[in-house]
Amino acid sequence: MSDWKGAKVLEPLLKPMASLHPDPQNVRRHDQRNLDTIGKSLERFGQQKPIVVDQAGLIVAGNGTFQAAASLGWSQIAVVSTRMSVRERRAYAIADNRTAELATWDDDALAKALKSMDEEMLEATGFMAEDVLVVAGELPPNADGKVVDESIEIGRAHV
Repeated sequence: MSDWKGAKVLEPLLKPMASLHPDPQNVRRHDQRNLDTIGKSLERFGQQKPIVVDQAGLIVAGNGTFQAAASLGWSQIAVVSTRMSVRERRAYAIADNRTAELATWDDDALAKALKSMDEEMLEATGFMAEDVLVVAGELPPNADGKVVDESIEIGRAHV
């Protein structure tokens, strides 16, 4: 089994993964590519922010991180516990995902940052080499205006 790795400041927040439970009503779905990308990020950078759980260990935010960590064989993960009501937890879980979707990329800055990365770092970001060329304007996007990675739209990028 792989050991947890992450920011030293998170060590006091570690909990056994066996004591936590993914939310069966989670409205966000994580396909295999998404989980693989989260896993690559965890492998490369370690856990840098805790997941959010309720008092019973139900995951409120971070279900994908939990799944990816489990696939890496982690036995523990950093968590913060919330005392929000069920109603607040449900709304927070949606807001946690939606707020990231509403952000946009600065295409020029993104292209510059991605071009500066070696293959290992690029892979940990979830972008592919072809995506970098599209973002940089060196390769045309798909007919629908999207880069090779179907989740990213130039000028209105969605993660």
